[in-house]
Amino acid sequence: MNVLGSRRAFRMRVAEPEPGRVLTEADLDTDLLTTFTVTPVAANRCSVTIATEWQQPRGLGGWLQGLTMPAFMRRIYQAELRQLDEYAQTQS
Repeated sequence: MNVLGSRRAFRMRVAEPEPGRVLTEADLDTDLLTTFTVTPVAANRCSVTIATEWQQPRGLGGWLQGLTMPAFMRRIYQAELRQLDEYAQTQS
């Protein structure tokens, strides 16, 4: 993945705590945890929520992460949701 102009590899553990409804990705090198939750809302329709929890480091680096991480993650989530929607449209 390209992160702020540099290429970075992530090692993630994927789990499905609620099969068919909740999927989690845990970064093996940090405390970052992302949860994907699918909720049916109508016939052949659902809502997908993506949420990330992470402990912001202390100091200047942590402060900068706190400023940049939300916008960075929002762009990733928007791209993921577009991909999910495109895939779902081909399935109906």
